[in-house]
Amino acid sequence: MVNPFLRHGGIVVLLVCVVACEKFTPTFPSEILHPTPSFSPAPPRTPIAFPPLSGPSRTFVYDHELGYPVSAYTKQSRVVLFDDGAFELEYPTLAGSRYSGEYRATGGALTFLFEFQNRVVSEDSSDATGTLQANSLTIEFDASMQASDFDDAAYVLSQ
Repeated sequence: MVNPFLRHGGIVVLLVCVVACEKFTPTFPSEILHPTPSFSPAPPRTPIAFPPLSGPSRTFVYDHELGYPVSAYTKQSRVVLFDDGAFELEYPTLAGSRYSGEYRATGGALTFLFEFQNRVVSEDSSDATGTLQANSLTIEFDASMQASDFDDAAYVLSQ
């Protein structure tokens, strides 16, 4: 025989479960409890219009390395600074490889931005920094450019 206390206690527990299940039926998450994050897309950036490679310019030829050994092609390189803000970095021994872009000068400090196909950058981007003093130009590349085999170097004005 089953103890009457257990029989009545079991019925009470069963009744509590049934009542609880009726009051708390499962529902789907609501928008209020789980709001969808609102992200605004970044404003579209317009490609930078790089200046043409023409007009008056100064040509600087490789002079020496800055801090670490440079590649043989860097030792044969030259930089052409056009007066309108355009520049070209030339590697004649690499099948005439040329990399162009724009530079901005603030006093003797320069920032270089290379023009790569389909590249969109912000106005304050730069790929390298430089210093121009009299007949000497130094260029130091950022980490991503160094990883692409661009070497920091010093150049002198060609006569």
